[in-house]
Amino acid sequence: MMSGGLPVWQDMEKEREAMQTWKERVEQELNRVVAFWMEHSHDQEHGGFFTCLGRDGQVYDDLKYVWLQGRQVWMYCRLYRKLERFRSPELLDSARAGGEFLLRYARVAPPGKKCAFVLTRDGRPVKVQRTIFSECFYTMAMNELWRVTGEARYQEEGTAQSPVLRLRCGECPGAAFHPPRSSCC
Repeated sequence: MMSGGLPVWQDMEKEREAMQTWKERVEQELNRVVAFWMEHSHDQEHGGFFTCLGRDGQVYDDLKYVWLQGRQVWMYCRLYRKLERFRSPELLDSARAGGEFLLRYARVAPPGKKCAFVLTRDGRPVKVQRTIFSECFYTMAMNELWRVTGEARYQEEGTAQSPVLRLRCGECPGAAFHPPRSSCC
């Protein structure tokens, strides 16, 4: 049978080749992006990650957004866990260091569960928002850290946020974007 002038098997072969080309391109791009962040984003002095970087890797703002800290920890862990080529001690050590920064500074008033939205370079809260984005990425980071390290303390931290997130998202209409109606947060 013909498809666009070519036998179906040739058409399928062209599609397979195109998909392979895209797969290789995405792999190369991911390798490039991870190498960039590994080289430029790590704050060796205070911990955590710089997330406001120019294309040249220069830091243009040293404020640390908690949701971005959590996202970077989550991504490093996820890559480490899911893709063999990223199973390096350096990537795991970077994820742990970011996780430790979050544990030390993200929550505004421990044992309270509310996370800051923005921190100074050395971890002091600058802004706290009513949304739950920081808490969500904090939880995701802790969960992935637990999965790759097996350390229960990460699981416990992530799990401790669950009731807060459920309350804010499930029991309170629009809670993800408005202040909580109870004192749990």
